[in-house]
Amino acid sequence: MARITRSPEIRRIFEGGKRLSRGPLTVLGIRRSDAPQIRRAGVIVGRKFGGAVERNRIKRRLREILRTHPEFVPPGWDWLLLPRSPVQSWTSATLNQRIAALFVEWTKTCV
Repeated sequence: MARITRSPEIRRIFEGGKRLSRGPLTVLGIRRSDAPQIRRAGVIVGRKFGGAVERNRIKRRLREILRTHPEFVPPGWDWLLLPRSPVQSWTSATLNQRIAALFVEWTKTCV
């Protein structure tokens, strides 16, 4: 799965994407018309999480879940995952379950 890293791409998703929030996790997604088979995801962690070490740690954990479970992101979509601070204290299993449930619900309601 490819990563979303550029500001114009992130801005496009924020402006035109569909949003779903459940607890401390939010996901935004927008359909890609130019590449219907490509899956892309990005993780945005705000400064409220703490310093760079804490932010990078949670980004690595979230990216690893998305890498090992590409089925969360359907082909032809760009997604952004935005966590809030309680996520830092969750175990990997809890984080994995919550993300899976969020993406399943997003797929049912927004696709």
